[in-house]
Amino acid sequence: MAYATLDELKGWVGIPTADTGDDATLQLALDAASGQVDQFCDRTFTADGAPTVRVYSPQLGGALVVDPISSTTGLVVATDDNGDGSYETTWTLGTDYRLDPANAAVTGRPYTRLIALGTRWFPRNQYRPTVSVTALFGWPGAVPAQVKEAALIQAERLWKRKDAPFGVAGSVEFGSEMRLLAKLDPDVESLLRPFRRQWWVV
Repeated sequence: MAYATLDELKGWVGIPTADTGDDATLQLALDAASGQVDQFCDRTFTADGAPTVRVYSPQLGGALVVDPISSTTGLVVATDDNGDGSYETTWTLGTDYRLDPANAAVTGRPYTRLIALGTRWFPRNQYRPTVSVTALFGWPGAVPAQVKEAALIQAERLWKRKDAPFGVAGSVEFGSEMRLLAKLDPDVESLLRPFRRQWWVV
């Protein structure tokens, strides 16, 4: 899913909405730029429409890193305690485990870890995943403004690349030279860095 609309990109690059001649290439650039945002951040900024099931292999018994969870709606955590491939033990939120970061819902961020409580531990098995999580995965709420801005900047860069076969747009003579070969625009990286997923501190 693109993080800005075609009309927003057309306004960004100075093309009237009614001018549809470049719509296909603009949309392609916008889709590609949004994909680059996802790749750089190692996450998406949309939420699933319905709960889905994902399975995990814990590295530690007391904490489990999971894909970003946008809401507690439909959340079910279950474990395979004997390694038979059946997730027979359902855990209770608030009693058996909690979600982390604790203030994620207040700050508009997703939950990214499950923390075991009391005497519970996530079982480990070298042959198969032992934890099943049913959840609404993804990013809660609207796409952050920084992400939309980054997608527009990068989309413009990609769209202009077609007119710069050697990776340089503009003119050296008039001081408007712009190199387009970098993977991401530096401003895009700056905008996205706070949202980049760091697996060791999630």
